[in-house]
Amino acid sequence: MTPISGKEVMHDIKATPELSDLPVAFFTGTDDPEEKKELASLGAWQIFKKPFSPKTFSDHVLNLFRER
Repeated sequence: MTPISGKEVMHDIKATPELSDLPVAFFTGTDDPEEKKELASLGAWQIFKKPFSPKTFSDHVLNLFRER
């Protein structure tokens, strides 16, 4: 199976009517503002910087759902 990037998966999700409203989060190790800007333009719901603290991650996700 050929590996595909998260960006390609995002494109496929957004192109599928049944999935287009699905919130998609990215996990990235980069601090590149241009990369984050591109992910946001693709429709990323949230971009998490690795590494992240598991202790605060669940609180962050719950807050995102409350805001949605």
